[in-house]
Amino acid sequence: MPRSGNSVFPVINLVLLPFALFGVFLGALVLAAGGGGEIWWAFVGIIVGGLMMLGGAISNLVRWRRAARLEEAAAASMAAAARAHSANPAAPLPPPVLAHWRYAEGEWSAYASREADHRGGEALGLFVGMVLVGTPMLAWMKDVGWGIAFGVSLVVGAMLGGGKLLIALTEHRQNAATPGGEVVITPTAVLMNGRYQVLRDHQFRFRGARILEGEHPQILELSIEMASGSGSVPETYRIPIPAGREHEARVVAQDLVARHAALNGGSV
Repeated sequence: MPRSGNSVFPVINLVLLPFALFGVFLGALVLAAGGGGEIWWAFVGIIVGGLMMLGGAISNLVRWRRAARLEEAAAASMAAAARAHSANPAAPLPPPVLAHWRYAEGEWSAYASREADHRGGEALGLFVGMVLVGTPMLAWMKDVGWGIAFGVSLVVGAMLGGGKLLIALTEHRQNAATPGGEVVITPTAVLMNGRYQVLRDHQFRFRGARILEGEHPQILELSIEMASGSGSVPETYRIPIPAGREHEARVVAQDLVARHAALNGGSV
């Protein structure tokens, strides 16, 4: 699930490093050999672009490692708070914990099954939507043939939808392997069966909370978005509400919305 310390981010940046180094090496080699002629400036541009890519990748790796360490510490703190509360359920929740829920085996397995169906449907919808929307957009706006447009949309849709499906299958295996789940919620993160999921940090922004009463068990749905160079990428966390804790879930949802609205100057 989304978090700034996700191991996907360093992989992406590590892939960029060889390309950056190759560009710098190639440009420097050509200029040092007296080549380039009238387009020497192009090779200078290749060197500059490679150095910028190299610097960006290294900077991103440093930020990722810092975020990963912070998230590891936050997850450990949330887990410790959960253990302390489990040892003494009558005691108040230790700040900043807003909720600590544990589930009966049947309650959790019902959620795990429904969640797998929901996430699988999301992955299929993403794939179909990318093909149906991407094909005409490429054909009309980029002036390419319909066959090429369909092929490109099919590949992109398969990559995005397949990636989402892979994540869903991995999470389902983890959920199904746990007889009874456990969730800890703070203003900035959710710890779900040991999986740290961010609600707000330098890269992610909290967008809203609502109760899905038609689900069984009911669901606390938390929405976030990840900032990217081309806009924002939305994501949702679907947290099952244990039987008898529905009022507490509503209070948590209202608390989260109020806290983040204050941080955003009155709006979430």
